[in-house]
Amino acid sequence: VNARIGLRPGMFHVTQLEVATMSSRLHGDLVFSLHRERPTLAGNITIPTLDPRLLSRLKSGDSAAKNGDDPTKENAGRLPWEMLKFVDVDLHLLVKKVVADPLKVEPLRAVVSLVDGDLILPIAVTAMDTHIGGRMEVFTDVETPEVNLSIDSTRADLAPLLAAFEMARNYSGRIGSLSLTVRTRGHNLKELAEALHMRIKLGPTNLITESGPMFAADGLTFEQKPGQSFSLSAGVDLLSRPFNLKLRARSA
Repeated sequence: VNARIGLRPGMFHVTQLEVATMSSRLHGDLVFSLHRERPTLAGNITIPTLDPRLLSRLKSGDSAAKNGDDPTKENAGRLPWEMLKFVDVDLHLLVKKVVADPLKVEPLRAVVSLVDGDLILPIAVTAMDTHIGGRMEVFTDVETPEVNLSIDSTRADLAPLLAAFEMARNYSGRIGSLSLTVRTRGHNLKELAEALHMRIKLGPTNLITESGPMFAADGLTFEQKPGQSFSLSAGVDLLSRPFNLKLRARSA
């Protein structure tokens, strides 16, 4: 770890920050200020190359630290929403390349904006030449915390993806544009699951083999509403035989 540290009344500066571990490294500048109602962290972080093994190592260490938790405690499953009110954050993140063979992921951009306990996290990434954009929102300055998530992607060719995983090299086709929206609210995981409203829409998708079209779907929509009800609909073509698919279900 290398950095230049500066101190001013009520402010803490970290400039020319450089951190290297495994095959990953990051650099950037950070400012921690005490001049507002709550502490504020702002800055820019750039990671030229990110090794996902680093994230796996951090996750395994966090899991080990939680092995002593007692799931029978009264507050088990309650999420620490109040922690979002400890500090305001304005952090810009750029990951130029993710070493995730056989996938090609570059670049990834994200902004962490946390103000008065409300979190907004937009993200954009290019994976296997497919552009993916997302946005996560968490609002805690309400009686019941709310969580919103949206993800959209452009159409993508199947052949490079299948070849990357050494699967069905003689197959081709396209995956349609994807749209995912999630809305829920609750103080704990159980309440979030009960209030879950999720909708997935997939554009025209097809799979082609050497002998001809094998599968195609158009207008595929999946929706799950609070109360465990869900619906699925699509126009499907299987081995050149078209049919309409509609399914609805609700748990007792």
